Amino acid sequence: MPETTFKIIFPRHARRRMKLYRISEEHIRTLLMEGHRENYSQGRFTYTKDMPGFKYPLIIIVQEKGDTCTIITAYPLKRREMKHEGVI
Repeated sequence: MPETTFKIIFPRHARRRMKLYRISEEHIRTLLMEGHRENYSQGRFTYTKDMPGFKYPLIIIVQEKGDTCTIITAYPLKRREMKHEGVI
């Protein structure tokens, strides 16, 4: 996300995924600022990045509207998904 000042919203589903995979809000901010961005669908984007402490790259799916960023979900890529995405 190119802007430096934006609001991040964490719905219940995203918070549950973050807790399950031990992904912090700081990880999410790093992904938004430094992650590889790709179009997902209908105004949604994915951000992917290798993060220290995780075996696989982290991915988040984000809905962006103006200066508000809603985290839809967050999880580490599994090896099978990495092959499908062309990461490995």
